[in-house]
Amino acid sequence: AARFPNAIAGIITVAVIYFLGKKERSARFGTIWALLYLCAFLPQVYFRSAIIDPVFNLFIFLSAYYLFKSLSEDEKKLKRALWSGLFCGLAVLTKGPVGLLLVMLTFAVYVIVKRFKVLPNFKQVGIFALAVFVVSFLWFGVGVIQNGPWFIQEFIQYQIDLLTRPVAGHKQPFFYHFVVVFFGTFPLSVLALPSLVKKKRDTELERWWTILFWVVLILFSIVSTKIVHYSSMTYLPL
Repeated sequence: AARFPNAIAGIITVAVIYFLGKKERSARFGTIWALLYLCAFLPQVYFRSAIIDPVFNLFIFLSAYYLFKSLSEDEKKLKRALWSGLFCGLAVLTKGPVGLLLVMLTFAVYVIVKRFKVLPNFKQVGIFALAVFVVSFLWFGVGVIQNGPWFIQEFIQYQIDLLTRPVAGHKQPFFYHFVVVFFGTFPLSVLALPSLVKKKRDTELERWWTILFWVVLILFSIVSTKIVHYSSMTYLPL
């Protein structure tokens, strides 16, 4: 019963990356993407586990995708900003504000790389922020109203502890997640390696996914507490 949500999340994730690959490139590309993800070791381990990261990663991935579409296309900008905010809010509900942090860091790096030529308007920002707030409020807000802010304060303090010191003995070298991702997603990692370091990108979406990958990998390499599944968000853009 504890592992059932992840099994469902696994089915949905593979379907999502197939249809996104089909939409953005071709049915063949979507099939290759889905099969590579199915063949990777650690994603399959997590889809058979009870840890919450597979659901968390799916929401972040969808939020990041719709945020990119809201920035890069002229039509349906507000609708896509809404979808991005809704999925980001669900990520926050799943595992806390780090869901918002990963999406916002990816956005910030992308804007800098594009030399501030790609910026959302006030309506897009407002709709995204409102969606994140409303969805997050369904649990965090109600909890504060009923019980006071103690839980939020303790939760934030715990996040700071994770960042600044190795909690529960989870101390590893800086390159720990580089090794985990490389061997844990074989053969996907070997095939993706040339794309991760090349300067020119075939599409802007490829650039966006590359930024998301490096944001997650570098952020959790800096964090003092290093647990193997912390870098699992890199698997989808990889």
